[in-house]
Amino acid sequence: MLLFDLRQPIKAYRFKDLEKWLYAHLNQPMNPEKMTAEIMEFGYIERYYDRMTGQVKLNDWLQGYGVKIVSDRDRKRGENYQKMYWKLIELRQNL
Repeated sequence: MLLFDLRQPIKAYRFKDLEKWLYAHLNQPMNPEKMTAEIMEFGYIERYYDRMTGQVKLNDWLQGYGVKIVSDRDRKRGENYQKMYWKLIELRQNL
């Protein structure tokens, strides 16, 4: 006899400290190296050998949190002109 229905959807496990950090930094432009370092600092993602984790791999991993990293360039004239940055955006849920 089963105590629960096996056909119910499985809820993904989320690390609360990382989730809190991700949602606190939504829509804030950040240096790609800094964002990667801060996400990796939590210790939930391991580096592949000694390589820096890229945007595609981070997006695969962060998909369960409902966020995505997008890259863009600053197009305003000034000291940050044409510098690339990453930004966390919230994924839309299809209801």
